[in-house]
Amino acid sequence: MGKKKILSMLLASAMTLSTAPAMTVQTSADMDVNVSSDKEVKGTEIDTTQVQGVPAPQSGDIYASPNGKGSGASASDPTSVVNALKNVKAGHTVWLAAGTYKFSSSLKIESGSSGTASASKNVYPLNGGTVVFDFSGQSVGDSNRGVILDSDYWHFYGFEIRNAGDNGMLLAGNHNVIERMIFNDNEDTGLQVSKYKSNWPSYNLIKNCTSKNNCDKKTMENADGFAAKLTCGEGNVFDGCISHNNSDDGWDLFAKPATGPIGVVTIKNCVAFRNGRTEYGEGTQSCDGNGFKLGGSGVGSAHVVDNCLAFENLHCGFTDNNNPKLERMSNCTAYNNGLDAKPNFSVYRCTDDGCDFSNTISFYDDGLSERKMATASAGLTGSKIENDKYVGTFRNGIYYNSGYLAVTEKIAATNGMKKGNAVQLSNSDFISVKAPAKGTDFDKAWRNDDGSVNVHGFMQVNPQSAFAGYEGAKFGTDSTQPTTAPTKTPTKAPTQKPTNAPTKTPTQKPTTAPTKAPTKAPTAAPTTKPANGDVYVSPNGRGSGTSAYDPMSIADAVEAVTPGHTIWLLEGTYSFDSSLVIGNTNNGTPSAPKTIRNYDGGRVVFDFSGESYDPSSRGVVLDGDYWHFYGFEITKAGDNGMLLSGNNNVIERMVFNDNRDTGLQLSRYDTKAVSMDDWPANNLVLNCTSLNNCDEKSMENADGFAAKLTCGEGNVFYGCIAHNNSDDGWDLYAKPATGPIGAVKIQNCVAYRNGRTEDGRGGDSCDGNGFKLGGSGVGSPHTVDNCLAFENIHCGFTDNNNPKLESLSNCTAYNNGLDKKPNFSLYRCTDDGCDFKNIISYYDENLTLRQAAAQAVGLNGTSTDNDKFVGTFENGVYLQEKWLAIKDKVKAENSMKLGTQINPTNSDFVSLASPANGVDIDQIWRNEDGSLNLHGFMQVKANGQLASYKGAQLSSDYVQPTVKPTKVPTAAPTATPTAKPTKAPTATPTPKPTKAPTATPTAKPTKAPTATPKPTTAPRKRKAYRDLDIDGMISSGGRLKNGYASICTLV
Repeated sequence: MGKKKILSMLLASAMTLSTAPAMTVQTSADMDVNVSSDKEVKGTEIDTTQVQGVPAPQSGDIYASPNGKGSGASASDPTSVVNALKNVKAGHTVWLAAGTYKFSSSLKIESGSSGTASASKNVYPLNGGTVVFDFSGQSVGDSNRGVILDSDYWHFYGFEIRNAGDNGMLLAGNHNVIERMIFNDNEDTGLQVSKYKSNWPSYNLIKNCTSKNNCDKKTMENADGFAAKLTCGEGNVFDGCISHNNSDDGWDLFAKPATGPIGVVTIKNCVAFRNGRTEYGEGTQSCDGNGFKLGGSGVGSAHVVDNCLAFENLHCGFTDNNNPKLERMSNCTAYNNGLDAKPNFSVYRCTDDGCDFSNTISFYDDGLSERKMATASAGLTGSKIENDKYVGTFRNGIYYNSGYLAVTEKIAATNGMKKGNAVQLSNSDFISVKAPAKGTDFDKAWRNDDGSVNVHGFMQVNPQSAFAGYEGAKFGTDSTQPTTAPTKTPTKAPTQKPTNAPTKTPTQKPTTAPTKAPTKAPTAAPTTKPANGDVYVSPNGRGSGTSAYDPMSIADAVEAVTPGHTIWLLEGTYSFDSSLVIGNTNNGTPSAPKTIRNYDGGRVVFDFSGESYDPSSRGVVLDGDYWHFYGFEITKAGDNGMLLSGNNNVIERMVFNDNRDTGLQLSRYDTKAVSMDDWPANNLVLNCTSLNNCDEKSMENADGFAAKLTCGEGNVFYGCIAHNNSDDGWDLYAKPATGPIGAVKIQNCVAYRNGRTEDGRGGDSCDGNGFKLGGSGVGSPHTVDNCLAFENIHCGFTDNNNPKLESLSNCTAYNNGLDKKPNFSLYRCTDDGCDFKNIISYYDENLTLRQAAAQAVGLNGTSTDNDKFVGTFENGVYLQEKWLAIKDKVKAENSMKLGTQINPTNSDFVSLASPANGVDIDQIWRNEDGSLNLHGFMQVKANGQLASYKGAQLSSDYVQPTVKPTKVPTAAPTATPTAKPTKAPTATPTPKPTKAPTATPTAKPTKAPTATPKPTTAPRKRKAYRDLDIDGMISSGGRLKNGYASICTLV
């Protein structure tokens, strides 16, 4: 067979919505579907630069969950994965809810259920959730694969397949993309490309996947990480994959005379290491344990390997395995392979007409200390190294033959050659030769946001080395990342759809758009790349903190981090028995805040369950200024989860859960601070969630969020959710003893089911309001914009006797007052009255849904109460014995009966289906950037009778604000490699949705100079806050002016 050029793979999936044959999916062992043996496979070459992540959800997609038994039409009514795969149409997606899907037999997708070249069928985790297909119910056997994909034009993305009785996945179809998948602990090869019935699979792309710990325990010599062998066709590509600790080979391209040559396979940008032994020590001497095994049995195929790394494999790093037609190997590095005395490169039987080698490097560490440790870890004792072997042509590379030899010009390579110049290659010629420890999560440590491989300098030639020109493998942040063309979606948006995860994707466009642009507010776009000077911590860290491999403790890190730098929290649970206090002299600056965030998108929990139940036992106390908290959970504190008592801080994408008082509270920490000027001011709480907080002694203190008693001016809650807290969702309480608090702004927020936790805790003394906006007759001019309250025990919105409440605009209250309180109780704001605009109050028809919500918390819910307003009322719908609608501004008085009677119905809203207790609301109701997307819940229909009254608009296209990110120093990193973290979720982004307006903006005050940072030794002073000049904060380029100094504008 002549040499072939397989350039790169086009998965012709610029996919449009179309119709495909009904799918046949079975899970029983006896399933059988006829497949034509002359199935045509067109030879479209694959262009990996065209692969691009995940499309947006659309009408016609199907939703599945581990125990789903519903229709699959929405995330709240999921079906089984079997039904979903059976019924999904070409151009559509099966969305998998987070969880473990258990199987006792293979999940087969037969050849009659293909997508098309322009409209693939897709299988993705919903909103980036963790999804596992667990086949541990299977017996071990050759026929007991996990997933069998015998169909064409499918795209699998972002979940794990494990514990199958044979292959984790048998990929037997054509033109498929398998992306960001993990194959783990299967009884044979993790993913194998081979025929299932008659078709030899062709033109498949396996992209950015990981395969590990696969082990056939009977022989230990069959379970590879990845394989394309025996019966696979042309054009299959592996790009950006990692294969490690499999009992046999990392890659196996074996062929045999009985079946003849296989198609040309391209492997590029891949890493194979420690194959031959699992991480649990499984493996025997009969296993092969090569990194890349590129053929077999003297049967030739012209495979291509480019930019790949092999290290610490039991046998060879790269071997032709007697493939006479191996085509090309370029930019490859082999390091410390052959732990049982095999060479790094054993590619000397590729004699027809020889393989072309260029830019290859072979190396063993100085003194073999790293090699000896790897050998001992594999249960071996030898440290002998073998000479490399090549046949073909060799250009610009370094190889080993009783010493290192460097070749520049192209030469003929023969087995045993000693050509070139003798050189002294050493550890210092590489950025790092220290391999990560066994047990490292390499999908987190060695992947960029988009899934591409980044080994952070490991075995990459030092640019200052005399040998830099020989190149070898290079994995950095700047290499071109292949992308998958997303399925095109129809222009008509569905009425209900969750945010997809792992990529940033457009979401549903609201059916009703207001006439004016929304008020902008700042968000924080956190630093996403580590910088020299950042600090790394882990739950049990005791190191220097200079890299992810030498983390320090969190307590040391908050003292060590300097302005403009980040504390990176490695994944895990951090256990505390006392508060973590950041004092008032520990500050960032307006242009260089201090940041603390999760590393590489990992799940981080600060667990304070070791604290006693006491008012002083807060979890985190942030008394410093200019800090940015991002992306982790605070739980089980003895009092507040977080006491936010500093100034100019951003708290973003945080979860406050199961604390024994309010999840996050804005109040003073220093009890000697008696002036509002010394109270916490100008903080932004952004896209956070607070749930299940409960003070079990009284049940009347634990709110979701609070800014009360002693908080200053300019504090903002934006995009937050508070649900199932034992007291209120939001509490802005004040009292005469301490006087008024600063004006608080709450925008684009949701409060629901407060008054009872998800597990039923709560009492008669709890308040259970959604938004409690004052207290005790002490006035503060708070503003609430574009917010939703539903199914709260008491009121949706209440002034709670705040005489100076300023305004409520674009707010909806639905089915609140489960113990007979009104949706809106805003009648004591008499000085000089509150301004209400675009307000909607509603109870479902016949109170069926209301009664169900009430009964779920032990109440009746059969009666409602009249809304109450004092001030001005414009363009809204309210209840006063009957539904009344007002268009033009009127003076609102308690018990007014102004306006025109209307009869709103359930059909006036896109959806009334509220989420069930126990769902991860951050997965269901947030876009990838953290902004809210309720997918039409309680949003008025564009063509309904309520459309002009607007209410809250929280279904994807309101403007998501941005804040200037933490500055990253430009200094080059040290030789110690660090890993690039990912955004939570993680993957290749797709275009952002077109912005659409949502809520009517509040009046913009005159701009004034921003606040200056506080001295670290002097008392904190704050000017009087009146309102945010949000438009004034954003420059013409969309970035925040003057860093954090302009989070809130002061006058």
